[in-house]
Order: sequence, then structure tokens, then C-alpha cells
Amino acid sequence: MDSLKDFAMRDASPPCAEPHPAPHPAPPSAGMLHVLSCGAGLPESAARTALRCGHVFASRSLLARLPQGAYQAHAIAREPERDANEAIALVRQGCTVAVLASGDALYHGMGATLARVLERLPLPRECVRFHPGVTAFQVLCHRLGLAWSQARLFSAHAQEPPLRQILEQPLAIVYAGSRLTASDLASALCRLHPASRGRACVLAELLGSPGERIVRTSLGEAARQAFGRTSILVLLPQGFAPLPLALGLPDSCWRFQGHLVTSPEVRACALARLGVERFDVGVMHYIDNVDEFHECLQGEFYEYVCELKNAGKIGHVGLSTHNPEVGLAALDAGGNVSLMAKWLPSVNTSNAAAVRNGKRIA
Repeated sequence: MDSLKDFAMRDASPPCAEPHPAPHPAPPSAGMLHVLSCGAGLPESAARTALRCGHVFASRSLLARLPQGAYQAHAIAREPERDANEAIALVRQGCTVAVLASGDALYHGMGATLARVLERLPLPRECVRFHPGVTAFQVLCHRLGLAWSQARLFSAHAQEPPLRQILEQPLAIVYAGSRLTASDLASALCRLHPASRGRACVLAELLGSPGERIVRTSLGEAARQAFGRTSILVLLPQGFAPLPLALGLPDSCWRFQGHLVTSPEVRACALARLGVERFDVGVMHYIDNVDEFHECLQGEFYEYVCELKNAGKIGHVGLSTHNPEVGLAALDAGGNVSLMAKWLPSVNTSNAAAVRNGKRIA
């Protein structure tokens, strides 16, 4: 049987011309895009497919494992969406393109990025093939002999991991990332719930490579380890410590302006029962004086409300009032405030303007 190196030299296709974006549908002579899941390593089947292509996109570590051939190598680094656009542009020109991804390419990998870009820049179905593979967490569970059917999976790739939810799982598996390594995650979990420092866990990195490392330890000790961004943290059931009931944020975490109607206990229980991270409307409650309304819009409180809106924590800024004049002032604010006005029977509105459907009614 020919060696993989001989196969590479004999069967590789030459690269085509440099790519340029093409917003039009793929021509009949469009090439082929292979998205290859490599598991923990570089399977020979994936390497053979890649060596038939004129262009290969992969991380530097996977490119180092691929035998030399007539392909043009493209290192995927910090801008995977740009690389995905380039790969699709090459296919539109008639090139054969392989994209190598560790683990399962469609699970928090380059394949997921390509799938998202293909929704915007579709190729004919016959021009794209996704090749399945095992994920890194599956490889790790098999290394440990750990049944993972009851595990909850989390990721710290380009997103804030839900630390409390992670700690609440008897078996949690967390993919680390460039921003938070497995060691960083362990440290953050210990800060959130110090009683979990003794919980059993596993740290792993570089699975399937010569630098593979797997350490079983406690969460507190894991926080002192040095693991890189291609790492995984597994929280095991041993030493699981139930978290106290989440009753909302303490008063020290709130900024106060004007009136606070609900007591801390009621506010905390209401937020805990809601269990949501985003509200459709964030209400500035009980503003019955026009001067107070203008002070709110010009002060630190409203700046904080806008920060929450810009961060996606609230969808709209609302206001509740018993004074129609405050409602009109809110409408005159230029659309930055959506009004939720209510009137009690004791409020005399006979000589005041009313607000209905966002318009002045005499």
C-alpha cells in the first residue's frame, strides 16, 4: 500500500488563483468544500481527503501534522469568519477546499462558523460535505472511562459561561477558550462558591497530541494549575456541594434613585423566581414629578439604565407614573423612553393632557 506521503505527492490537486469575494450564486463549475472533523488527532481518512484538495484551512497544529503536498495551506487564527468567507470564495472559483477542525467541527468549531456563513453565502448542496468526528469531550470521557449521558455541556468560547449553572450540575463538562482557560474557570467557580473547593474535577488539554495532559484533582487545586486555552474542565459528582438559594443581588449591587417600593426580600424572591437574564422592559418606577423625570434623564441612574440596554440586559426603557404631564415629558424625550403610564382614581386628570397610543390627546 502506498504511504500517505507518496499519496500526497501523487494525488494532490494544484491550487487555483487567489480568491476574491463573489456575491453571486455559485457557477456550474463550482468546486468542492470538505469540512473535516479530526477528533483528537488527524485521522488518515481526513488527511487523504485534504491532500486531494488544492487549498487546506486548518490550525497551525493540524497543518503541522498534515504531510506535505501540492495544496496551499491557510492557517486559521483569530478571524475564523474571514477564513470561512475566503474558503467559500475559493469554492465559487472552482477550487477544491478542505477545512480541518479538531473534535467535531460543528460543535463550537470552525464548522459551526462555516455553517453560519453558508446561510448568508450559500453554495449548492452537492458542493459542500461535512465529515463527522468525535468531540474532544467524548475523547476525554473515554480516556477516563466516564459515562457522559447525564453530563451537561458548557462552553467558554467567546461567551460568558454560566458559572452558577455549571456548579449546579452533578456532572458538568466545560470547554475552555482563549479568554478563560480551564484553570481560570476553576478559579472563578471557587470564588462564586468557596464550599465547592473540595469538589472532584478533571483538567485536560491538548488531547491526542504529544503534549496531552489529564489531571484529576480538586476544584481548589485546579485553580492553581497552569492549563492553556485548548483545555477542558470536568466537574465530577464527588464532593458536590449544593448552592444556596439564589435570592437576587444584595442592595450593595444596586444603584438607587428616587423611590424604592419593594423591600429587598420581595425583590430578591421575585428575581429568583423569574430566572431570566434579560427583561423586555426596564422600568423607572414611580416618577410623578416632571423635574425629577428630567433629573433622571441627565443623571447617573439613566446612564446606568442605558448601559443595561446597550448590553442587551433590557430591551426597552420604560417609565411608570401617576402624572400625565410626566408621561408627556417622556414622549417628548425623543423616543428614548417607552411609556407605561397608569392613573389611580384619586388622580384628577380633568385639566391635564392624557396619553394614548403614544400621542397627545387634548
